[in-house]
Amino acid sequence: MEGTCEWLLETTQYKEWLNVNTSTNLLWITGGPGKGKTMLSLFLLDQHEHEEHDENLLIHFFCGSQNGRNTGVSVLRGLLYQLLASSKDMFEHVGDAYAKHGSRLFDDDRFEAMWKVFRKMINHTRIHPLTCIIDGPDECIEESLEPLWVKLRSLAVSESPRPVQKSTTCFRLVITSRNYPLSFEYHMRGFPRIRLDSEMKINIEDDIAKYFNSRMDELPCSFSRKPTLHLLRDNVRKRLVEKANGTYLWVNFAITSLKYKACPELETAIENFPQGLDGMYRRMVSNIPSSERTVVISLLRWVTTAFRPLSLQALGVALELPCAVGQTLSDAVKDFIDYAGGLLVVIHRGHSEIVVVIHASLGDFLQNIDASSTDLSGFRLDSRYCHQFVTARLMGYIEDVLRDEKKAFWAENLSYAKCPLLQYGIWSCLRHLDIVSQHYSNLAYPLLQEGHIHHQAWLGMRMMSAGYQWMQLMSPGFRWDEYNLNVFHVAAFEGHGNLINYFLSRNSSQVNIRDFRQRSPLFYAVLGAHRNTVSLLLRGDADPNATDCSGVTPLHLACEDKNEKIIAMLLAAGADPNAYAWQSMEHSALFENPHFRSSYPSGAALCFAAHVSRAKNIEMLLDHDAEVSIKDEDDQMA
Repeated sequence: MEGTCEWLLETTQYKEWLNVNTSTNLLWITGGPGKGKTMLSLFLLDQHEHEEHDENLLIHFFCGSQNGRNTGVSVLRGLLYQLLASSKDMFEHVGDAYAKHGSRLFDDDRFEAMWKVFRKMINHTRIHPLTCIIDGPDECIEESLEPLWVKLRSLAVSESPRPVQKSTTCFRLVITSRNYPLSFEYHMRGFPRIRLDSEMKINIEDDIAKYFNSRMDELPCSFSRKPTLHLLRDNVRKRLVEKANGTYLWVNFAITSLKYKACPELETAIENFPQGLDGMYRRMVSNIPSSERTVVISLLRWVTTAFRPLSLQALGVALELPCAVGQTLSDAVKDFIDYAGGLLVVIHRGHSEIVVVIHASLGDFLQNIDASSTDLSGFRLDSRYCHQFVTARLMGYIEDVLRDEKKAFWAENLSYAKCPLLQYGIWSCLRHLDIVSQHYSNLAYPLLQEGHIHHQAWLGMRMMSAGYQWMQLMSPGFRWDEYNLNVFHVAAFEGHGNLINYFLSRNSSQVNIRDFRQRSPLFYAVLGAHRNTVSLLLRGDADPNATDCSGVTPLHLACEDKNEKIIAMLLAAGADPNAYAWQSMEHSALFENPHFRSSYPSGAALCFAAHVSRAKNIEMLLDHDAEVSIKDEDDQMA
């Protein structure tokens, strides 16, 4: 909004960050919920648009659990796309990585590959300088940010001040977030920081007054409606600004509540408003009639627990909500959302409408409701129960869909329009289950049982949705139950450590269970590039020298994927660098059609490492007695 946030440009921290002679170029802006952090990010974006230096490039990312942009990979992927869109010259930095990973280059399990591309792009000589704004990373899954923070910190710290005349890329970073989680304090240590709650309190209050003035026309005492009530307007403005405590969101709630009040009621209504966001949330929740609370609580459980926003149709199916005669499910869900009294909102995204909470701080409030509170205890969202609640519904729903289809499910035949909750269920069910397995000792879901008629179909659907289209290459008439997949395999591929620990505690022999290609969970963990999962499986006695039907070992896969740390872990665990693989990943004996032969190398791990020209990996293999004389099937040495 015009006239607000301008004070930021005059702060010592901002000027220090802007100075190219300083040794750090990261600025951290922190503040409580609703303090205007996103407005500051938008202000900086607007400032950039009005700068005269055309060569300056700005990229940005606005995180948010309400739109599914809540992981470190999502942030990096979004920044990469913007760099690609900025200039066609940027595509030259993607070629090698795309040749290796194909369309999976931008998948969630390809962080390291994406980062290497990103690093090449920001070193591009034509980018000078480059500014990056990341807003709201506190809304991301904390552990998913760890790799990103390490990488960004390495970019933001210079060993020595940079000379003004030096023509290297100038990378500057602004991060706006709440004051937690505590891991942020560690990663942001030593960088200039602006604290909105304390240092800039007066500036924020001035901006709040300007924000309120911009919305004055929405109130019944506005000048356009009641030009003579200037004294009332002054009183209303003063009290709202005082009670807002520097919180934009509080002002928004207050104005929305006052819109339909009569002028004589305004001052009394304002005095009855609680101070602070939590107080306002408590008031809004308390006003929900008891007859409507059950459905509102269920809506809140789903919206705050889901890993990405759900469409109106998916949410309606999840809660099994009824429709009136002739009414669409989407319209019925909107009616029920109105029960929430502004706590939930519907927004357009692409061709659908999704449901999100009014602000991320609502989830914090609901999780922290005192269990002994007699009037609000039902609204308390216990994370463990919520994930169990969602998991049970998803597992049951997937089972019902598979039963109703009465045929094998192939990826291209999945009707997400017909089954609106199915896509989310396939994508996230194990992720929810991973959290549940940390807190519950018995996962009694029928679909988890290996003998269940739809167990293999469910797991196969999950792997194909993750990009494993090679499962469709099986000969015509191939049955799902012949895949011999186990939940352990898929959990390893997705990196679900809690779920793996659950299975190991119940049956440790499953650590080496084989699928239809004779691959153990360790293969899947390597394919998914999950170092922590690889370490967990090795500690659980996973065999590092297990071979599949082509003689491929986990070490072969790690060398082909250039994963240095996983290669080191496997070698340390006793992986044989001289194990021989032939025809590699797609052995012709698996297929009736010889067209489906792989372009992957054969031979020992050294051949695989040489195939991708990774000198460091070759050195590691040689240090562990890899034999250079071993030839591949084309009679070529590494």
